[in-house]
Amino acid sequence: MSVNLYLSEKVRELPGFESKPYSDGSGDEMRIKGMRLQGDKGRFYLYWDMSDSLSDELKDLVEEISCYETIPQMGYRESGIYRHGSAECELIPEDQGNNKRQKLVYRLKITASKLEDVREILHKVKTGAIRPEESYECRQSGKDRSELERELSHTKEMRDSALQVVKDLMNELESVNHDFSRFTDDYVELQKKITRMYNFAGDLLGRQDGKKKAFRWPFVSRLGVVDKMLRALDGKE
Repeated sequence: MSVNLYLSEKVRELPGFESKPYSDGSGDEMRIKGMRLQGDKGRFYLYWDMSDSLSDELKDLVEEISCYETIPQMGYRESGIYRHGSAECELIPEDQGNNKRQKLVYRLKITASKLEDVREILHKVKTGAIRPEESYECRQSGKDRSELERELSHTKEMRDSALQVVKDLMNELESVNHDFSRFTDDYVELQKKITRMYNFAGDLLGRQDGKKKAFRWPFVSRLGVVDKMLRALDGKE
């Protein structure tokens, strides 16, 4: 088991903190009450034995604990992320054996802010008294690449089909507008012809502005009347 205790900067203020530069100038050797302090990206940490007790002074300065452990696969444990208190444990099965024989273990990676939570979650995992909050063994709800590509292709086909429908509807609308415009023109022309025929009939009946006037029928022929009607319809009279 590997356990690191990450401490705050205030560790420098504790009695028993010592720091002196290495002879090769590569940094400072630091100790706290005889225990060697390591530096990692500006953070201090101690290698710790879980069987040892931790003084209250140091316990108050612990910001984070990281723990790496492997346990034999004597009983089935579900892979995933376990949580208890401040501790979070990732459990993954693996084979640490060689070509000659297997060595099946569970690899545990634990982070916490309290040593007690590390001890408790380790005990619960080992005894099978806890299950992961996030299981790595659940059936996947997502879709693989081929399924996504098929869906994308189908969506593009539906889009193209919808665009074609819109285009066809626009063409139909344009045709309807054209027919309506032509119908309007025909209707106006028909109204004009009706008006001309009405006027022509009035002339034949001897009416003017709806009033009867003196009129004597001239000598006419059928062809002459038809010709006058056609000329009236065409607006030539």
